[in-house]
Amino acid sequence: MRNNTQLKIDVMKICKALSFVVLSSVLTISCTKSNVQPAATPLANTKTTRDTIYAYSPAISGPIGAALPDPALAGNWTLVSDSTSISHGESAAFDSGTKYTGQPGDYFNITSDGKISMNEGSNYQAIDCVETDSGKNLFELWYTQYPNVALAGGGFIRAELLKPLVSAHSAVLTTQVVGTMGIYSRRFTLKR
Repeated sequence: MRNNTQLKIDVMKICKALSFVVLSSVLTISCTKSNVQPAATPLANTKTTRDTIYAYSPAISGPIGAALPDPALAGNWTLVSDSTSISHGESAAFDSGTKYTGQPGDYFNITSDGKISMNEGSNYQAIDCVETDSGKNLFELWYTQYPNVALAGGGFIRAELLKPLVSAHSAVLTTQVVGTMGIYSRRFTLKR
């Protein structure tokens, strides 16, 4: 026969073993995936939702290498359209898919040193064309505002300028900027 002390030790071992089994079961169940999906919540008024991009503030006070990728861009242009879209994004809701059609009085004036003044409806904006790598002929447009994007801090939104399509009477400028929601593209169609 077993004594009371030995019986108490055996009961404690059984309790510990059962506790271990129960705890292991609970942890295993709580860590497994369930195929229950949360209900999708629609985005309210997605057209006014804005991505946030942190501003670039150059720390230099002298010339910043302003230039044009094609000298034929210099001059006064009429804005035909301005379209924006987003690709490779986390949410298609940020794709505005909007296309602004130029109105009388809209313009796009470009100086030979890369200064751009743009008037689109009641919105005026100054944009800088900056050469980022002369050896590779790479350029950026520095915006102070961009569709569907909120600018955090003072400075510019730096957008890569793709190779422009320029003829004597028309031009297409396309820029891309990476935000947290995807790659924003903006295309200006211009005419003389």
